[in-house]
Amino acid sequence: MSTNRLAAITVLCTIAIISAVLLVHFEPWERAPSAEVCTITTIPSPLGGGSISPAEGSYESGNRVILTATAASGYVFEHWDGDASGSSNPLIITMNSNKTVTAHFRLMPPSANLTVHFIDVGQGDSILLDIGDTELLIDGGDKSPGVVNYISQYVDGPLEVMVATHPHADHIGGLIGVLNDFEVDEIWLNGETSTSQTYSQFMSAVNSEGADVYIARRGDTIHAGNLTFSVLSPVSLGSDTNDNSIVLSLSYGQVGFLFTGDAEQEAEASMLSAGIVPDVDILKVGHHGSRTASSLQFLHAAKPEVAIYMAGVGNSYGHPHQETICNLREVGADIYGPDAHGTIIITTDGATYSILPSNNVPSVDCLPTITYDLTIGVNGQGSTSPGAGTYEYDTGAEATVSASPASGWNFDHWSGDVSGTSPTITIIMDSDKDITAYFGRIPVTELEIVSVTSTVSPGAYATLRARAPPGAQCTITIYYKSGPSTAQGLYSKQADTNGDVSWTWKVGTRTTPGSWRIVVTATYEGQTVSQETYFTVS
Repeated sequence: MSTNRLAAITVLCTIAIISAVLLVHFEPWERAPSAEVCTITTIPSPLGGGSISPAEGSYESGNRVILTATAASGYVFEHWDGDASGSSNPLIITMNSNKTVTAHFRLMPPSANLTVHFIDVGQGDSILLDIGDTELLIDGGDKSPGVVNYISQYVDGPLEVMVATHPHADHIGGLIGVLNDFEVDEIWLNGETSTSQTYSQFMSAVNSEGADVYIARRGDTIHAGNLTFSVLSPVSLGSDTNDNSIVLSLSYGQVGFLFTGDAEQEAEASMLSAGIVPDVDILKVGHHGSRTASSLQFLHAAKPEVAIYMAGVGNSYGHPHQETICNLREVGADIYGPDAHGTIIITTDGATYSILPSNNVPSVDCLPTITYDLTIGVNGQGSTSPGAGTYEYDTGAEATVSASPASGWNFDHWSGDVSGTSPTITIIMDSDKDITAYFGRIPVTELEIVSVTSTVSPGAYATLRARAPPGAQCTITIYYKSGPSTAQGLYSKQADTNGDVSWTWKVGTRTTPGSWRIVVTATYEGQTVSQETYFTVS
């Protein structure tokens, strides 16, 4: 092949390659479409008990997401529902659309049986809770018969916790023997004192025991081994010893207990107002089954399956009262009491429970229950117990209402269906009642001129010191022969946190000698008071 022909072929090939490259380089191209993005939302069980990871997120369509459900202490994972179902954990989801998934958890069954003994102590209360090597005793009945012989069969080593719900003899009398015969680790009291000999002996035994002593208030928790009790009452001590009783709730697995001491309808109303009455299986009925406790409103909130009142055979109080039995029947509770059954024992594994003896009290003839509403209002700055609102009481029940003024206010009077100036009233509920607590401001009288400089020469400085309500706005005016002083330093001031306020000013060199009036004012919460004094210019 000639050299010229070879050169021509080379040129043609080169042009072809360049053309191909140019065609490829300049050919239009389109971006690949973006993948669809899907979101996942996870919802922990409405009843609680655990969490989910990841909680939420956005993922490209087609991706796989792994969800892990983690149970809280005392719970186990049960199943998924929503846009996924089943009991696999972790759960793998393919993201082909937006997803919402819920994880459900349930309480883990306790590992040991809990036995609750409602001990027959006659007309009194005593309840022993026993789980393994841990025991807690709520009240001890009266000194006689006492509970030492009975609980000795069950207490292993020290008694971990003793609770004295309130200082009545039929609750604390038997605890004296327990403190003398057992080592007690922890004692819970309501903090109320009594002048009775039984109380004096009980407190002497408490002080000699060397146990840790606590005062129970709403929101506290009491621990005994694996048992955790919530204190629902009292909030603070009132005038009624029964209503000052320590009220405890306990959840053991899925079985709930409520121990009410001698709490009556005022304490019940306080718990209802706070929204803390638990739905329980077992209720220890308040105040031995008295009509002054166990209002229908309270029982409808607690919904007990079993109710146990603590009353002695032929007691002089007539406990349990027929009204209470009828109220318990109305909410469907099976009813037990030591006067009919002797000691009552409930055993539970946290899922179910059994009762010995198994027969409940005979039925009684119950008339239709009549209830009335008590509506409480407030005028001014203050509060009532129970709080402002409407409460339901059985016919004939006693409703006790107390008024407490806010700072700077006084309770003045009640109006409506009751009247009077006592801050605590008791109403017999024989019809609907509407009452209002009126509060009035306390007049501001706490203004005192503490000191003032006298005698002062013209051209010298003088100081006045006063004491007023903390935060009060205070003024000073000095009246000379020529009129009010315009000296620097005589401006309005606010009393400090101790109520102290002072002014220092210079007496003019041409001020006329004499005795001149000073007026100090204090304004606090819309009220103004004044005091005056004199100082001398020589």
